[in-house]
Amino acid sequence: MRKLTDWIETALAIAPNQDNELMVMMKPVRIWQRGLAIALATSLLLLSIGATVARADDDEDLTIDPLELPEEPDPLVPKGTTILNQDFSPRQRREFEAELARLATAAAAAFADGDPETALEIWYRELRLRRYLGPLAETIALGRVGEIAWENSLSADLQRIAARLEEIETTAVEDEALEPPLFTALAEAYTKIRLQNRAVAMYERVLAQVRASGDRPQLARTLNTLAQLQTAWFRYAEAAVLYEELVAIARDEFDAASETYYLEQLVYLFSESEQWAAAIATQQQLAEQYLLKERWPELTNLYITIGDQYAQLEELEAARQSYQQAFSVAWAQQQYAYASDALTQLAELYYRSDQLEAALQVYEEQLKAAQTAQNAYGLMRGYDRMGEIYLELQDYRQAEAAFAAGLELARALDHQERYFENRLAEVVALRGR
Repeated sequence: MRKLTDWIETALAIAPNQDNELMVMMKPVRIWQRGLAIALATSLLLLSIGATVARADDDEDLTIDPLELPEEPDPLVPKGTTILNQDFSPRQRREFEAELARLATAAAAAFADGDPETALEIWYRELRLRRYLGPLAETIALGRVGEIAWENSLSADLQRIAARLEEIETTAVEDEALEPPLFTALAEAYTKIRLQNRAVAMYERVLAQVRASGDRPQLARTLNTLAQLQTAWFRYAEAAVLYEELVAIARDEFDAASETYYLEQLVYLFSESEQWAAAIATQQQLAEQYLLKERWPELTNLYITIGDQYAQLEELEAARQSYQQAFSVAWAQQQYAYASDALTQLAELYYRSDQLEAALQVYEEQLKAAQTAQNAYGLMRGYDRMGEIYLELQDYRQAEAAFAAGLELARALDHQERYFENRLAEVVALRGR
């Protein structure tokens, strides 16, 4: 501000008084310059003052926490009632809760109508008033509104709600009042606003309490919730331990559907963390479930996946057997597309092992499966791979025949015609040397 004042003083003294003729002639210009300088300086001064006031207002807004109770009680609070929820009579509590429900409904309606500012104003009022009903009721409401804030990227509101939840938890711990209903509500609220670390900590409290109670259905639900949280946070090892316990519970309860689901989750975790041996062992258990339930497509696909994972471990014979199992199941169930896929993987396994003649033999069988499945794309890919292998074997006549068959299919499908034309021209050129 001082620099601006100095600039004004300088502007007001833009030229000394002179008596000569030139200065007399220039006097109107000087007066105009002086007026312009004063006008500009005044405008800058007013803008600076306005900006300062605006910043002060903004700073004041930032310091106001809409979750804090105002000094003057809300008109909805019954007279004589303090923050302690036991001050309510049963009738007062019912009426008060009904009013809060109406506020929540009004906020949701405003938000749906595209007026988030009004909605948040009402929601914050509701959340402040929920405090009169105790930490449990407030926590549940904070989780509900917090989930909306998270889904709509309302970061400032999300931070306020998270801070209030943490405050409730801290106070409860200090007062030794963190009882099961409250830490369960905190766990759910933290989950809704994606505070995974705090949610996990709360659910571990829930888990300990449920274990002590001996409630097995509730134990399974809690383990499953905690496992999903750990998975979402990419803590695959921790999640796997929980799912393994869930598999054991499902088996004890003869719950085959749940056992299958938990095994599938374990397969995902082991595969994502590239624990191929553990993934294979789990998938072999899962294969037994699919076999019992005659889930043939899933079983075939599972055997192919197991083969892929054996190949990752360089256990080529085990991989071959798994691909062969996949083919056998698929062919027996007339799932010719799956049979074609299994043979393709087996042929590629032989190819990577430099067993080119064996790969060609399997591709011949793959063509039959693709033909039976009426899978023109599978046929085209098969001819392409056979052409490549014949090229490596320098059998140009067979390579030409394979690429020509691929080109015929490509033209029928209107797909990759130029590619097969180029490959065919390449082989013809090689034959002409």
